[in-house]
Amino acid sequence: RHAFASGDNQRGRNQMAMLQALIKKVCSIEFLENYVAMMQLRFSHDMEYNLSCSKECYDLEFPRLILQPLIENCFVHGSSRGEIRTINVIIECDDFIDVKVINSGVFFTKTQLEEIYIKMQTASKASDHIGMSNVYKRLNLLYGDLGKMTVESNEKCGFIVEVSFPKTAKCKMIIR
Repeated sequence: RHAFASGDNQRGRNQMAMLQALIKKVCSIEFLENYVAMMQLRFSHDMEYNLSCSKECYDLEFPRLILQPLIENCFVHGSSRGEIRTINVIIECDDFIDVKVINSGVFFTKTQLEEIYIKMQTASKASDHIGMSNVYKRLNLLYGDLGKMTVESNEKCGFIVEVSFPKTAKCKMIIR
């Protein structure tokens, strides 16, 4: 749990301003689709993108920097000039928003997945999994135990990242 100490008012105000900016600035599915188009131009790779999302979910706004880093990882770490790869994004919503990002271009062993998960939870700025670590930490900061992130891999589908967070939950940040 996080609390702002009253003895360090300036630091508390700065942290509060950063948190409010994080909460207020949102990412929509339209933004996500535009981001994918930009990344396709930037990397000049043949990367197919498929989105499966109900109309109800299409109108939702997501906390900023939750989905975008996962898509970016597909381009940076999972693309290939030699073959067409696919990014499948599946978004489902009821009380929780569940997002699955599947990159067909990467396969990891069980040991590699365990290393990724550990780095995701503890990544420093020098880590090669800083984007995933930031998403993991952001989910925890905003939603506490209700925010989840998992990674898996199989030879048929590739690398799969799943995130889940409440559709309408309040953040767990405690402000005193």
